[in-house]
Amino acid sequence: MRRVALLAGLLGAGRVWAGPAAALHVTAEVDGEAAPDCVLRAYAAGSLSRENQAAPEPVATGKVGEDVELKPGKYDVALECPVESRKVDALSRGVAVKAGKATPLAVKIEKGAFIVHGVHGDSRAQKGEYTVWFEGTAITAGQAAVGSRVTVAAGNYDVKLETEVDGEPVVVLVQKYAVKAGRPQVLNMDISPGMVKLLVTRNGKPAEGGGAVTFPGQRERIKEFTAGEPVPVSPGTYDVLGSLASSFDFTEKRQRKVVIKAGEVTEVKMDLPRGTVRTTCTMDGKEVPASVQGFIPGAPDYFNTAPCGQILELSPGKYQFKLVLDAEKAGWKVQGGVPPPEVWHRNVVVAASKGGEVKADWTPARLRVTAKKNGTPTEAAVTVLKPGGPAVGGGPAGEELVLIPGRYDVELLFPGKRGPARELVRGVDCPAGKTSAVGVNLERATLTLDVFAAGQPRADAEVLLFKEGSDIPYARGKAGEELEVPPGDWVPEARAGELRRQFSRMRLRAGDREHRKVELE
Repeated sequence: MRRVALLAGLLGAGRVWAGPAAALHVTAEVDGEAAPDCVLRAYAAGSLSRENQAAPEPVATGKVGEDVELKPGKYDVALECPVESRKVDALSRGVAVKAGKATPLAVKIEKGAFIVHGVHGDSRAQKGEYTVWFEGTAITAGQAAVGSRVTVAAGNYDVKLETEVDGEPVVVLVQKYAVKAGRPQVLNMDISPGMVKLLVTRNGKPAEGGGAVTFPGQRERIKEFTAGEPVPVSPGTYDVLGSLASSFDFTEKRQRKVVIKAGEVTEVKMDLPRGTVRTTCTMDGKEVPASVQGFIPGAPDYFNTAPCGQILELSPGKYQFKLVLDAEKAGWKVQGGVPPPEVWHRNVVVAASKGGEVKADWTPARLRVTAKKNGTPTEAAVTVLKPGGPAVGGGPAGEELVLIPGRYDVELLFPGKRGPARELVRGVDCPAGKTSAVGVNLERATLTLDVFAAGQPRADAEVLLFKEGSDIPYARGKAGEELEVPPGDWVPEARAGELRRQFSRMRLRAGDREHRKVELE
């Protein structure tokens, strides 16, 4: 296989096209005979653990006898080989593939087989099926009905039997079952029930809760049940999960490697420490309908929600809470497109056996905005906005605005001959039940230029005002027209036909009404 080509004619001398950095070349034998029809799948080494629930996608696929392109590294390589009317799978772990020449891997498979029976006392299960995985992985090596044979390569496997006893589903797992080459073996799996009884306590005191059983280290639940009552579980080694029925955060505790024996009750005790957070939402001293959302710091979404007014039970740790008013039920009118009123409590620490509290007081706040122009009261339109968000209210300056408590930006639009002037006040705090005051003074000066050319008035002349150092006019108008601008340094310019002249800088102060005559020639 050629993996580096010199394209001197196309790319120029000295420039090299680099092909795949590495490759794997696999050959296979089954019981001493070449198996050229095997298909291979390469996975990143260590990625096949059954704790991941399902096998990942392979990083490469191919056939034996061919070079399969890979990056240098370690891989777990699975083979699927058709043999007569059956298929035989094999798994080679930790195969090191190096850059350069294709890495050879010779796989020699010795066929083995076994039959699984579910045994209950003196009887056998008549229905059900079993699944075979390569030991500790999510790669399936075979599947069959109970009493039927599975052909596999000699090696170690995990076997899961799913059947039923007296109408109740039963799931049993045998790990590291050794299959030898040669005649079929028989695996009798005991499906006689044992019992597990979970007892949960909250801060050392008996409590109601629930439990579940999983195979060791896995997430898939074999059985779920209510704590306090014995439940049948097939003999074996399991992880037992426990939780409290009243917990707001759904946190579970896992007790590992619990051994359940046939005919015995295995008792599992778990203490689940919890703290509490009281939630209070009021308006004008009375409770109002609202909800509480719980967040783990840094998480994009809440993990649970509940009506405000409850005492929330949580595992020790740090949380964030968002209290959201039901504005419609509370009788509060919210403008279209504006989110409902909310209050955040961040970095709330919950400790075992201790209580805390989060509150929201939506008693209306009031805001009075006064507008002045050069110190003289004037008219202006007021808009109240959530910082970085939509408008939540507004009205004319001088009127009292009723708002949900919070922090807002306040925008004022002052009327003017050439359009409104805008002023923005950021971060105005409006506490519940109090009146806040904001005063905004718009400072302006005016300049009027009478323009002459050769001593004759040029009423058709255009007047422009530039901020010092800018090439873009801030204001423009006609000769004799009053131009209003903020205080500062300004450079006027007059234009009439082909005539144009820029004049020296002038400083305008708040309240100035400058009127000047200028000559274009």
